[in-house]
Amino acid sequence: MTNFLLKTVEPLLKAALEGGSNHWYVTTESNIDYLRKMFPITFNSEVPFYPEGYLAIQDKYGFLEYPEILNIHKLLNGLIQLKRTFPSHYYRFQRHDYDSRTADIYLQLCLFNDILFD
Repeated sequence: MTNFLLKTVEPLLKAALEGGSNHWYVTTESNIDYLRKMFPITFNSEVPFYPEGYLAIQDKYGFLEYPEILNIHKLLNGLIQLKRTFPSHYYRFQRHDYDSRTADIYLQLCLFNDILFD
């Protein structure tokens, strides 16, 4: 499952982390160094796809009291939420024709089950 998700969903997450969500988030923690001992990980965007992998994400504005943890479970839930609440963005994702807005919506759904930052 990890390989499939890495090939299909990781580019969408990378688009959010490298551009679509830059206006509101910072990564405060990651266990990339620990996971690199066991897996061939290159980018932080790959970390949450592996067992025990996570990114701790905080907003730049201080609205969140604590960082949200992004892991494989939240990535899968984000896909379900994207399909249910933003079907046009999900369709773009399926066609590999998404933009930074779709990527940002996906990340926020993974973390919050809602869109908090526009």
